[in-house]
Amino acid sequence: APAAVQASAPVVRAKKLSFKDQRDFETIEARIAAAEIKFADVQSECSRPVVASDAKRLVTLSAELETLRLEVERLYARWAELEALRTGP
Repeated sequence: APAAVQASAPVVRAKKLSFKDQRDFETIEARIAAAEIKFADVQSECSRPVVASDAKRLVTLSAELETLRLEVERLYARWAELEALRTGP
């Protein structure tokens, strides 16, 4: 009976990442943090009264904010992808 239990339990082994993926994994958290800080800085800049009353500047910052938001989402997706590669199915 104990052998049957062992045979049915899936074995989860961490997979070895490629060199590129390992380097990416080692730096992804710092890059996410930096992107989030930049996003927060631009968001804060948008809320300043001087900027809020300057339509041209506000449009520019809004476009930058959208670009930064997409970058943060891309980095989180990459982090999840690397984590899945590392831990297996």
